[in-house]
Amino acid sequence: MKKAFLFSTDGFFAIMLFSLVTVLIYLFYISFTSLQQQYIFADDLLTFLDRTKINELDVNKDDPLSSKYPGISTLIKDGIIKDTNIKIIEQIIIFKNNNNPNDDIYIETILNDLITEGIKGNYKFALDIGDLPTYGEQPTNIANLVARRRIAISQERA
Repeated sequence: MKKAFLFSTDGFFAIMLFSLVTVLIYLFYISFTSLQQQYIFADDLLTFLDRTKINELDVNKDDPLSSKYPGISTLIKDGIIKDTNIKIIEQIIIFKNNNNPNDDIYIETILNDLITEGIKGNYKFALDIGDLPTYGEQPTNIANLVARRRIAISQERA
């Protein structure tokens, strides 16, 4: 009788221990979210900036407010963006290399047009060109940082 009781108690503790380990593994898996979505967002954004030419955007320089990208349309209308046959990242690099104080505002205008409010609400986003902060807040007090890199070469066209 004692042997049966000990065997039953031993089996009960084994089941309890197995259940506890299973629950702990499940809780550990839930508490650590994957960074897959952030990697995809960062990679897609850099690919978009690197491969899309300004003239491929839905811009209307005649009536910038009716455009999907009113800030970029205004920059084209005002002659600030002269060549629309270059990639977006090239135009940002041209602005960054000009050392004109207004160029930071132009870069912010371009990126604000391209990055939707929903993305800004979910993530903190920053763009650095070389070692120079170009757009967004520099990361502080963050739990996860996703950094993506691209090499982009630009030259000013006459």
